[in-house]
Amino acid sequence: MAATAINNAQDINGFKAGDTIYDIDENGKITKKEATDADVEADDFKGLGLKEVVAEHDQSLADLTETVNENSEALVKTAEVVNQHTEDLKAVETAINENKAAIDKNKAAIDKNKDDIKAIVEGVRDNVLPALEANREDIDANKKAIDENKANADKRFTAVHDAVKAVADQVADNGNNIDANKKAIDENKAAIAKKADQTALDAVSGKVDENKAAIAKKADQTALDAVSGKVDENKAAIAKSRPNRIGCKYPAR
Repeated sequence: MAATAINNAQDINGFKAGDTIYDIDENGKITKKEATDADVEADDFKGLGLKEVVAEHDQSLADLTETVNENSEALVKTAEVVNQHTEDLKAVETAINENKAAIDKNKAAIDKNKDDIKAIVEGVRDNVLPALEANREDIDANKKAIDENKANADKRFTAVHDAVKAVADQVADNGNNIDANKKAIDENKAAIAKKADQTALDAVSGKVDENKAAIAKKADQTALDAVSGKVDENKAAIAKSRPNRIGCKYPAR
């Protein structure tokens, strides 16, 4: 009975590892032992005892009562909020109805737009796409023509380039020939000038000789004429100054 009383006291007050406890088997045999952590863990109240458990339950009940009171106040506030929300919901419902009317109106416009878009798509399919395809074919043809024109232009450019090069080479050759001809012309001009100077000198020499002869001949004739004139004058003077012997008063010598 003492062990049972001790165990009852432990059930009421609790125990911990290291305390003395008593095990009573199914045959009523009592065994004294030191409590372990496993014994504490295996106890229905984890070693707390009924007093502690009841105290915790009382605290939990107090906490629960406080929570209930708080929840009651919250419910009152919630009711106010719900009432406010009810008013808000009515306003929202009114707005929804208005929006529904607007949505229905927009749906009609959207349906019309769908028809218009369908017509546009069909127009694009039936008109624009064939035109684009035709344009693409024209573009391909133009590209081919451009490529051919470029090839022809390249050929013509090459031919012109070769012709220009040939002309340039010919011009260079002509330039060399012109330089050679110019040199020959300068040499000929020098030779001609030299020849002309000699011819002119010979001609002048001949003229000088002729003039010398003419001058000499003229001088001789002039001198002869002068002498002849002097002779005639002297003869006349002599004749005039000589006395006439026929009427002379003086004897002749």
